[in-house]
Amino acid sequence: MNQIVYCLTQEHDLRLVLVAGVVSFLSAAVGYDLLARARVERRALWISAAALVTGSGIWATHFIAMLAYDPGVAIGYGIATTAFSGIAGTLIAAFGFAVIVYGRDDRVLAPLAGVVVGGGVAVLHYVGIAAVQVPGTIAWDWTLVLISIGVGCVFGAVSTWLFQRSETVKARLLAALVLTIAVCSHHFTAMGAITIERTISATAPIGDLPRGWLVAAIVTAMVVMLLLAAVGGTFDRMLASRELREARRLSALANAAFEGIVICRDGNIVDANESFCRLLGVRAEELRDTQLAGYLSASSQYALATALNHNVAN
Repeated sequence: MNQIVYCLTQEHDLRLVLVAGVVSFLSAAVGYDLLARARVERRALWISAAALVTGSGIWATHFIAMLAYDPGVAIGYGIATTAFSGIAGTLIAAFGFAVIVYGRDDRVLAPLAGVVVGGGVAVLHYVGIAAVQVPGTIAWDWTLVLISIGVGCVFGAVSTWLFQRSETVKARLLAALVLTIAVCSHHFTAMGAITIERTISATAPIGDLPRGWLVAAIVTAMVVMLLLAAVGGTFDRMLASRELREARRLSALANAAFEGIVICRDGNIVDANESFCRLLGVRAEELRDTQLAGYLSASSQYALATALNHNVAN
């Protein structure tokens, strides 16, 4: 514990640590908002968008915190491994989110999905550390490494469990806050596990990615991702609201008619107005997904079958 506290308070710029935490929370909040759309519509597009925003946020959090890290030696970064860390973390988060959306047993699968997301955080972090170039070697405290993975997975499980039961924006924000705790607790525990051992012959690392370019890449990626997610989510909600208003208007017009109106697909009732329901003495919910022919006379059934066959032939 002392090693973690020392690493956080003495080897990190706390101002950048705060920025990293804010970025993590914002990306988690937007990611969960998109995932809520995926949970309703069960579309892979929304799962991908949620994973991309959340994964990018975790990646940005990691490297902002790395920029805040000052162990007393020069640090460089390998661009290929840096990029791969973000891709790997995002793909694993996408798998965890897919489990949330398509899974059936919420009591088991929702926390399990959080463990997967927490594992993705660990993969992103340690692959990102592999991109770090220092004038010497990195020694690991393997006990803290295991603890870092554990706390990330535990808080990740709690976060997705909360999200799966969330019905309001406040509940999703709480889940996003817990996911932020998962990311930050993992990162700083893992950084406490590092000891840089300088060697006499080692030179200051140059790295493929200069510090300034890394900052620019992080800021650009997060601004673009959050803007796209915000615009996409807003547009989708506007479209859904418009479709709902149109459906309500058509339903009101149908219910105002004295004639019985029924909407069918391949002979199955999709919906019916109030007049049709009164004629049969049943509720609309009882009519849906039943055969219209069952409510018609023999001659009417013949006419319906003829009309359906004529439509199929055409």
